[in-house]
Amino acid sequence: MASAPASARFRSLDVLRGADIALMIFVNHVGGMKNVPAWSQHLPSTTDGYTLTDMVFPWFLFIAGVSIPFSLGRYLVGGFPWGALARIIPRVLALLVLGVMFVNEDRFDPVATGMTQNAWSTLFLVAAVVLWSSWPWSTTPIARRIETVIKLVAAIGLAALLWGWRGLENGKAIPHLEPQWWGILGIIGWAYLVGSLTFLLLRGSEVALMGVLGLMMAIAIGAAGVRIGLLSYIDRWLDVHEYLGSTTGLVVAGMIAGVRLTAKGKGKVRFLAVFGLAMWAAGWFLRPLHGYHKDSATESWALVAAGQGALWLAAAHWFLDRKGAPVAPFWLFEWAGRNALFAYVLPDLLSDAANLRGWDLMPYWGAGGGAGMANAVVIMLAVLAIAAVSARFRFVVKL
Repeated sequence: MASAPASARFRSLDVLRGADIALMIFVNHVGGMKNVPAWSQHLPSTTDGYTLTDMVFPWFLFIAGVSIPFSLGRYLVGGFPWGALARIIPRVLALLVLGVMFVNEDRFDPVATGMTQNAWSTLFLVAAVVLWSSWPWSTTPIARRIETVIKLVAAIGLAALLWGWRGLENGKAIPHLEPQWWGILGIIGWAYLVGSLTFLLLRGSEVALMGVLGLMMAIAIGAAGVRIGLLSYIDRWLDVHEYLGSTTGLVVAGMIAGVRLTAKGKGKVRFLAVFGLAMWAAGWFLRPLHGYHKDSATESWALVAAGQGALWLAAAHWFLDRKGAPVAPFWLFEWAGRNALFAYVLPDLLSDAANLRGWDLMPYWGAGGGAGMANAVVIMLAVLAIAAVSARFRFVVKL
């Protein structure tokens, strides 16, 4: 059972989260760019294999799982953790809304909505940041009341923007936002929901979570072969492979690592290393079944990604938490990792706001090559710097 105090903080986890967000920002900006290294692009969905880019998202899911015992461990004391549900459900709903908003950007109808897509997205993201941010300057009763009023206005504005959204696809009007798919943030939301409820129901038992991880990989294998038995009835309404299979299994694998980190005693680095190597090996042995495929979220791809995540965590924990490495080289990643949601939405917010003024933040994307990659690095560093400095001054966007 998780036993770390709520105040416990592992620098390794913040640094890994920040580094993964940095990679995510970079690969998002070089996606489709010409004359760039193969590792910076996703492999075609039919190709058996993976690149560094194909591992960025599953590593984030793994890290999200590691964080769950830290954030929910205190709810395991006593009876059923109703207080945890009050924390989990709003977070999941917000991630779903953000995910659906992002995946519908290409269907936006400016005429029916009454404003340009850039204007709508800028207003939406500003309202979201205001609503879900912590305000370090609200230290007096008057300041806190002002904050409450401003956040109430932001919530009303957010609801109005969602209500007023209109889309158009192939000449057909779309009257409201709808999930063609849930987007990256939406997938994180569903995986976090299932993972968190599993953690609470099993009371953070490491052994039980190991069993659930095996079950989810078995479900992923069965779903790929359309052999899921009674789960086929659930699959009519809920994608079993997506929400009970390998994607959520990545979160569960992270939770197992997180439970071990929060537990008392030694041997954490050794456990993470063995756990990581075992998952990587399992993925390699299962590869002949369905191969490594990110788009299909195959069990081999998920196990290899989880294994690599555990090994990264073992190295970072040994170097940063156990050995106490100097903070300076990792400052940007550490503090940006504490403000991950802000760092994730900031590139879209900056791009939409810049487009309103006719500015292009990626003028070298079309040129590609070294110039395009350098352009992407500049954007990545700027976003990390804004998120890190904001976190340093306790302005954090958090669900």
